[in-house]
Amino acid sequence: MAKADIPLKKDQIMIDSLIQIQKLDPTHSEITTPVYLNIFDNDKGRSVFLNSTTDIGTAAVLEFLPSAGIRGNHYHLNKNETMYIIDGKMKLFCWIPSQSEIKEFIVERGDLITIKPQLGHAYQALEKSLAFEVSSLPYDPKDTVSDIRIHTD
Repeated sequence: MAKADIPLKKDQIMIDSLIQIQKLDPTHSEITTPVYLNIFDNDKGRSVFLNSTTDIGTAAVLEFLPSAGIRGNHYHLNKNETMYIIDGKMKLFCWIPSQSEIKEFIVERGDLITIKPQLGHAYQALEKSLAFEVSSLPYDPKDTVSDIRIHTD
């Protein structure tokens, strides 16, 4: 039986059901799910207009530096995270806290990432990167659970 054919246990969750990565194409600038984005590229640069379909409780600009190692290594109990990569390229690691599998994704400028609650995640900058994160819930340290899975040596 191939790995993909192994039946899931009733309580087993798949990583792919808790993450969405969209490659955004500025020629089709209106994106809906789970936030509304309007993207414009011109000779002056890129503009991304983000209007949440719900109230915004968290809005943050995050810088990721290759020399800084891993950022994240946690999951949220209740918070959905939506992150738009403004510039750069990173490796994204995702896992279900009760499982051993870790999936890796390369995310870069123009990607929109949505991470649902209970999905462990960590980022490693492959080049200097800048991202905008938004959530309908305010940031709450009590909602963030440290789960150090990813190390740089």
